[in-house]
Parts: sequence; C-alpha cells; structure tokens
Amino acid sequence: MALSATVFKVELGVSDVDHCYYADHALTVARH
Repeated sequence: MALSATVFKVELGVSDVDHCYYADHALTVARH
C-alpha cells in the first residue's frame, strides 16, 4: 500500500545585483 504524499511546488527567484547573479529555481518537494 502506498501512503499519501503531500507535494509542494515552489518557484524561487534569486537575484543578487552586487554579484550579477540571477537564477530561477523550480522545486518539487514531496513529504510522505
């Protein structure tokens, strides 16, 4: 039998102007 899982989808945007760093991250986290 499979236990129910709670799935979280997160979109994270990181911007560091001082270091010219820009990134977008799409995360999918499942909690069982």
